[in-house]
Amino acid sequence: MASARVRVPAWQRNRHHIFCCHVILAMVLGVSSLPCRASYRPDAESKAALEINALESHLKSRDYAAWKARQPDAVTRALTILVVRLGSFEANDRARAATLLKQIGDDGVSAIVVAGLTHPNLAVRAGSYDSLLRILQEKYGMAPASIPPYDGWAPLKERMNKAQVMSKWWNTRRTTTKGRTQ
Repeated sequence: MASARVRVPAWQRNRHHIFCCHVILAMVLGVSSLPCRASYRPDAESKAALEINALESHLKSRDYAAWKARQPDAVTRALTILVVRLGSFEANDRARAATLLKQIGDDGVSAIVVAGLTHPNLAVRAGSYDSLLRILQEKYGMAPASIPPYDGWAPLKERMNKAQVMSKWWNTRRTTTKGRTQ
């Protein structure tokens, strides 16, 4: 008897991965609460725009650290959305996401390393690594040779190992001030 394969939409296949990245990112940022799976639906695009606008307004008003302490779930959701937007087909979306992640500082780099380099979508991985290199060079003054290599096109196991190496490397170099928004 042949088994019938059910075609699952891409947003449902990636929903679990996005949820896992969200949980890992929450742990990296020191957030104790967990996200709600229901927040990752295709109709949540308007909610995503609201999350990013809220993040942007808190960066402009220079109260990102206080907002992160008050609403850690919202910060984690906004960072996850920004990282996914690094793989957008729209240049304006990519540029806006990269600019906001650069302004966020350490938390932005952590979000890229945790959620971007391990993302199942190649465009997100490539955009994440490109943005990561730019942020580390421009904001932190790190030479390209000092940054561990990463290959977004490598097989899954190798990618995960390199992302783990990158995460350990970044954790040893990140500043002790969390939520820095220079």
